[in-house]
This record gives sequence, structure tokens and C-alpha cells, in this order.
Amino acid sequence: MKCSSVSFRSAVVSEGSNKFHSRSVISIGLCAALLFGCAMPLPPGASPAQQRLAQQNSNFNSTVAEGAVGGALVGALGGLLIGGSLKDVAIGAGAGAVAGGVAGYLVAQNNFAHAQTEETLKAAIADARTSTAKAQQMAADARQVASEAQQKAASLAQQVRARQITADQYRTQLASYRQSAEQLEAISKKLGEQSVQLRDNARRPMATADFSTDANAIDASRREMDMAAAQIRRALEATPAA
Repeated sequence: MKCSSVSFRSAVVSEGSNKFHSRSVISIGLCAALLFGCAMPLPPGASPAQQRLAQQNSNFNSTVAEGAVGGALVGALGGLLIGGSLKDVAIGAGAGAVAGGVAGYLVAQNNFAHAQTEETLKAAIADARTSTAKAQQMAADARQVASEAQQKAASLAQQVRARQITADQYRTQLASYRQSAEQLEAISKKLGEQSVQLRDNARRPMATADFSTDANAIDASRREMDMAAAQIRRALEATPAA
């Protein structure tokens, strides 16, 4: 998966008789090295449950990236209008990217937060139900992946002790599960942000009980994912001695 970037080129801003010329290119890179991270492909042989989790994490990242691009553009424009210097533009773009990234996958909930109407309420409830269903599916996949990791680690450990494979081969064959644990932790964090927004919306005058119900369900799924990630890491912690 390739990362997106946005460049702001050669901005010329007039201030009285002076002109500020920026020869620099401000790149807002939406990659792991910068703000949000790009999904790394799983090694060959990943199970269907692992592939589904990787796809869900990639979907989150793509939505965040789209929001961040829009936020960066708005933030950069704001910095240009307020200060006009390269520093102002860069600060505005960076802040906008962060805010836009978080808002990218909370659109329906943010719309309801800012304008409580029948339309935004229905959209927010539908969004919450969809998010809950996805979280529950991811929790089921997480349990499956944790079970797979434990079984595979035990099987490979026997092969190491029997000198059928080396310790390096043991680690290589379990690499995809390390990635799965990292993906589960990332997904859990993003779901936590959804839960917080749902609980905030549950306190609004027009809100129904659906918001709190879905927030509770999402938090329950998160706990399962966190437990699964911990089980995977424990299964992979020790390299058996030959």
C-alpha cells in the first residue's frame, strides 16, 4: 500500500511592498514515519482471520488519511491567511492533518455533535450500529488469530526442540502473528476513539439509548481484542531452545 502525500508549492504572499517566497515544498506524508502509518502487507501464508484484521486496519488508515489530507489543506490555508509565513503554513497544515485524520472515520458522529437534527441522528445511529457489528466481527477474528498463534507457536517449538527448524525459522514463521498483534492494538485504539465520541453524543438532548448501548458493545469488543493481542504476544515471547 502506497502512502498519500500533499505538497504545497512555491507560495507567494504579499505583505505591503514585501513578498514572501517559499521555495520549499511542504509534504504532509501520511505514513508510519510521520502521522498515521501505512499498513504493511502480511507475509505469505497468513490465515483468513489475519487477512480480515489486516484489511480492517488498512480501511481505518485509508479513512484517516483521507480526512488528514482535507484537514491539512484547510489548516495550511488558514496558516497562509493568518500569518503567511512558511512556518504558519506548516503549523496549520500539521494541526489540520491531525484533526482531519481523527475526524475521518467519525464523520457521522461529528455531524450529529455539531448539528442535532433528525437526519444527523439517524445517520449517527446507523453508523454506530455498523461500527458495533464490525467491532464484534473483529473481536471474533482476534480470538481466532490468538488461538492460531498459540497452536502454531507450540507446534513450531516442538520442531525447534527436535532440531527440525532453527530458532530463526521459528521467528520467521511467526512474524505474521506479531503483525496481527500490532494491528489489533491499533484497531483497539481507533475503536476507543469511536466509543468516546458515542458516549459524548449519548449526552446530547436528542440522543437515544443506542449511543451508550453501542459504546458498551464496542468497548467489550475492544477488551477481547486487547486480550487476544496479549495472548499472541505471550505465545511469541520465548524462543524455545533446541
